[in-house]
Amino acid sequence: MKPNSTGKQARDAKMTMSEAKPATPVSGKAPTASADKAYLDTKAAANPSAEVKSMIDKVIAATGGKDKILTTFRMEEWFAAAEVAPTGQPRKVTRTSVLQPPLVWWANGKDRGDTQWNEDVWGWSLAALLDAKSIIKPIPDITEEGKPAYGLSITGSLDTEMRLYFSHETNLLVRMDLRNQSYHFSQWKEQDGLKYSSQCVIKKQPANKPWFHHEILSLERLKELPADAKAASAKPVKSPAP
Repeated sequence: MKPNSTGKQARDAKMTMSEAKPATPVSGKAPTASADKAYLDTKAAANPSAEVKSMIDKVIAATGGKDKILTTFRMEEWFAAAEVAPTGQPRKVTRTSVLQPPLVWWANGKDRGDTQWNEDVWGWSLAALLDAKSIIKPIPDITEEGKPAYGLSITGSLDTEMRLYFSHETNLLVRMDLRNQSYHFSQWKEQDGLKYSSQCVIKKQPANKPWFHHEILSLERLKELPADAKAASAKPVKSPAP
């Protein structure tokens, strides 16, 4: 995938791993190697209303609780850049990624660099809802796959608005809108108490045209970043050419 924008958090990351302390992504500090506290801070600076706090509590609980939120992890993935997903063949591993969103994405042994995709993982993992810099507000319901979904808008902790939509029935994430794309989530699985969407279709907006299909084939929670990814994340971030 070619990035079409850079992320506010990644652009600001200039400190080395040895200097870094637990902090929010926009603070200008690189991520810590600790999986337990990476970017999780429930003392929201914006002091969300009781309504918003209740909504956040529901969606976090639906996925397994705050302690189950993915902060540092490895996933084996299949993906295809196409309007229609290929059929007829088993989906094999296309890429193995190590992530600590929103700053670190180590894919097939290489640093992906400063891309918006780090922020989308931060969104669908729901870690963005727990960041102290996030300003979270309710937004009007939408209809997703014929069913109503309620929404939360996130600003403040990234350089644009992120919109997350959740099923009224399950409180699980069904859609995310970020920049000029929408992400549509399905095929939920459970592992070690965590519920996660294993399949996602990304559509270009406003044309509503599918262009990318993604599936998580395996998922592994990590206690810390592997040495090679940790070393890469300690370097100043450079944006790749588009």
